[in-house]
Amino acid sequence: MIDYANQIVPRCLTPKQRQQFFLPPDPSHDLIEEGIALAKAIQIEAAIAKFQAAKKLAPCHKFDPEKKVKQILLPENRPKLAKLKFVYPRNSLYLS
Repeated sequence: MIDYANQIVPRCLTPKQRQQFFLPPDPSHDLIEEGIALAKAIQIEAAIAKFQAAKKLAPCHKFDPEKKVKQILLPENRPKLAKLKFVYPRNSLYLS
């Protein structure tokens, strides 16, 4: 019954919750951390790939990999992104 419930309503536990329940670390969280680091290093395609891999490994993650990268990017990196032809959406937080 629990397996059936997990299939219907999967829930990702945070690393802290996994630790509280004495569960092993979830590899998808490592991929997310790597994706965040790559996004901050302006390695956009690699970051998106890491986030996609995390979602594939744990479908309970509810985020769009491309949007997550855009949220992480800092405004001071905009000149570097312009060289990469990275397009910000019109309603982006980074446009002033």
